[in-house]
Amino acid sequence: YLSQTTEILSIHSLEADRLRNLAQIINAKAVSDISELDQNAELNLIAVSDDQIKSVAAGLDKSIPVVHTSGSVSVDVFEGFEDAGILYPLQTFSVDRVIDISKIPFLLETNNSDFMERLKEFTSSRLSFNIFEVDSEKRSRIHIAAVFASNFCNHLWGISEQILEKDGISLDLLEPLISESIQKVMVEGSYSSQTGPAVRGDDGVINQHLSSLEGTDQEIYRLISDAIKAKFT
Repeated sequence: YLSQTTEILSIHSLEADRLRNLAQIINAKAVSDISELDQNAELNLIAVSDDQIKSVAAGLDKSIPVVHTSGSVSVDVFEGFEDAGILYPLQTFSVDRVIDISKIPFLLETNNSDFMERLKEFTSSRLSFNIFEVDSEKRSRIHIAAVFASNFCNHLWGISEQILEKDGISLDLLEPLISESIQKVMVEGSYSSQTGPAVRGDDGVINQHLSSLEGTDQEIYRLISDAIKAKFT
């Protein structure tokens, strides 16, 4: 998407096949050595795993502004850069999913106010108007909330899918329930939206469910049920 609004001069990746394919898609020069990145760039963008950001930044020209896209890594990772920041899209991405970028919240942080204004202009003109200026500590908490809201929920849906598959039933059966649950929590809030045997204190049903589960799934069911009970008693 960014390649449609911005001229991407060069791209670096340690994954050779991915580098060639992506470079071809976005019409950019593929470089295998980070030192070969185009020095005329107005911005370097680091989109790698969190534990690689510091080493990648160390190999960049410090005179060129730089941002990373992590939800958890502090702006302090950019030692020696005059203009550095964070451009964190609060969304989950998959190769085969098309997403309206303009609706995604972008959380921004920089190491100086002038670069913040330039990064806001860059984001609003090329990505999204849904911009929030958030420091590293607050962004980390937002990232934790996002992990609960997306990653953990996805894992629970995966457990649901496995349970249904044992009886040859598709997860599609739960689609109306999942959709309504999401819509309701956004309107009424999670506390008012909570239903189920745990909030009702229906230990008979809970014990019946526990006896049908085993291993980690059983532990997860018990832990979450106990947490719901504790919250509503």
